[in-house]
Amino acid sequence: MVPLLELTPISNAQARDIEQRLRDSKIPFHIVKVPTRIHQFAITASCLFVADDDLSKAQDVLRDEYKAFALNQREKWEREWRDKYKGSYWKWLCHRQAGNAKLTLLKWFYLIS
Repeated sequence: MVPLLELTPISNAQARDIEQRLRDSKIPFHIVKVPTRIHQFAITASCLFVADDDLSKAQDVLRDEYKAFALNQREKWEREWRDKYKGSYWKWLCHRQAGNAKLTLLKWFYLIS
């Protein structure tokens, strides 16, 4: 068994999609969860392992999943850009800056002075 992917930095939904694609491709895999401690924080690291023989096929499945995920995120962003911001950079900037108004005012004041 060789490690294919660390599952900790990706979302649970994307991890489930990857697992489902591996099942659909009939590639056996194993998920190992290793609890680790960093100072007082307990963190569980997960890693997906596949057999040595299936590594290249699993990498192809993973590459296809990444392409599908990137395409989905791009479509989602373009839809948000069109519907929410109406293609306006100014509306996008105002929306981004409205999250923390006090910090934004301090930044603008610092920038002006």
